[in-house]
Amino acid sequence: MTKQRRTETEKKELLEFLVDDNPAMQDFLRRQRVRDIPHIDEKCAILFLEGDDVHSYKYVIDPNGRSEKILSPQLSEVMRRGLRCQKMSESILGVQPVPSPTFYEGVTGLVQLTYLHGHNLSHSYEVEQLREPTEVIRLYSELASTLEGIHTIGVIHRDVKPGNLILSNNRLWLIDWSIAATPDADKADRGAGLYLGTPKYMYFFGDRSRDFYAAGLSLLHTLVPELAVPAQIRLDTDAIVRVLTQEIRRRHHSEAAELFDNFMHRPSEYHVPLELRNDPLIGWRDSNAANQTITGYSTNPREADISTVDLYPRLRVVPEDASRSLTTH
Repeated sequence: MTKQRRTETEKKELLEFLVDDNPAMQDFLRRQRVRDIPHIDEKCAILFLEGDDVHSYKYVIDPNGRSEKILSPQLSEVMRRGLRCQKMSESILGVQPVPSPTFYEGVTGLVQLTYLHGHNLSHSYEVEQLREPTEVIRLYSELASTLEGIHTIGVIHRDVKPGNLILSNNRLWLIDWSIAATPDADKADRGAGLYLGTPKYMYFFGDRSRDFYAAGLSLLHTLVPELAVPAQIRLDTDAIVRVLTQEIRRRHHSEAAELFDNFMHRPSEYHVPLELRNDPLIGWRDSNAANQTITGYSTNPREADISTVDLYPRLRVVPEDASRSLTTH
């Protein structure tokens, strides 16, 4: 993870904005001195504290908050549930350890994490090791073992993406378990119409693994970062996956293509009842309808970690023919 140094003034202004409606967090900051803020956006901040080189501290606010930024009771419980799943999974190699499966010192939205020194895969093009396809195949094959391990104990991460993968100590580590859940909890969320995750990497139907589908798209990003994923992959998944697999095989080699294809076709982590096997954006009957729906939403480039499906900012609108859908940018 690349650290971004900020001035004391910038730190103060950013922190004041994040915590202005959370007295407990304000009190925490009065008792602690923030050394650095390596990451901040409209929904969270990563903090380093003076005198603590072992941990990072993540503070999360409600990304959909209007009058209040502090996490709502519903999202607070979602995040606590995710922390419990992370604690259940931390003995599995590739899972970021978490000291406690609850909010740190009882402060809503604040989590203490074991800090991983390394590189975030959102910036994989900056890492020389990730420019070698055989290394990428090895790393993602190890990630597959991590995912298989958490699924075996009954946990679904639900937010696998390059930004939640850290290359540290020569392997990939899965971070940000804020919305992880058990199959029963995921089923309940689906039934309530609560779809959590990053839209660009989400698979809504019930026949494939959400985590492996997202891992496949993350693998694609790492192997071919300039390749845009077609918007209608959610409608014509098999056709698009065939084209993407062929493209990976052409640019790299068959082992990388086979790994991607395997990820994209993994069966669901659990049996999803038929009535829950639907895309929340009902009315999508063809690519034209999908494209019209997508273009009707915000073009804000943020990727919401905790959101409902009304945030579709990053999906690309592309030509009807899958073979012409591999656009680069």
